[in-house]
Amino acid sequence: MRTSRQEFLPNRQNASNIARVDLDAVPAVQVARALERCPQQPRPLLLVDAANLKCLRHLGVSHVVSELLVLRKAGAEVWVRNASPALRNCLRLLKLDGVFHVHAEMHEPFLTTTSE
Repeated sequence: MRTSRQEFLPNRQNASNIARVDLDAVPAVQVARALERCPQQPRPLLLVDAANLKCLRHLGVSHVVSELLVLRKAGAEVWVRNASPALRNCLRLLKLDGVFHVHAEMHEPFLTTTSE
């Protein structure tokens, strides 16, 4: 079953203000600098698909968490799609699951997790 983007986006968002970020291709610092040069209202929504991130496998979960924090500090709302159990667990343990919109595998509903 295919789902459209509109199903998982907050009501105020639409497909025109989403930027996909490939952390393998572009360092988060570079994205942060670009965001500083062109401030947006409301804050930009960045979608990171963690399904095939090479940096996650080669540099580890801590590297990816650090990159996500750089994006968030730059003022972006960060959505992490296809987060592995290890990444989700790490974000939960660091109490960052409330800072980022973290989602499991693509076949699961794209709903935000809530911290208890």
